[in-house]
Amino acid sequence: MGTLFELEKHQDKATQNDLAKLTNSDVAMTSQILRTLQKRGLVLREQIEGDERAKYSSLSPAGKKLVKKAAEIMKTNEKEYFAPVEKDMEQFLTYLQVLTRVKEINLL
Repeated sequence: MGTLFELEKHQDKATQNDLAKLTNSDVAMTSQILRTLQKRGLVLREQIEGDERAKYSSLSPAGKKLVKKAAEIMKTNEKEYFAPVEKDMEQFLTYLQVLTRVKEINLL
């Protein structure tokens, strides 16, 4: 779903072959996943004119809402996960700046 979300920023629709290539997945598995997401109301699939087998896939409004909510949760979790490292990172960067300066004036 995240791949569809990103694709829709640049183009309107993608085929299951497009999605399979982009996600390095099997076309049959991609098709199965898309059917499941369609049944859950998260993905819309539209027949490509002139090709009975091919369909465009796009996120439904509910799918877009879910992807945005998941992204917010991931961002919050990432901040909480890395918060303890932040203080150490500041100290590390200070040491790195000192070492860079020492090297610049040829003290090392």
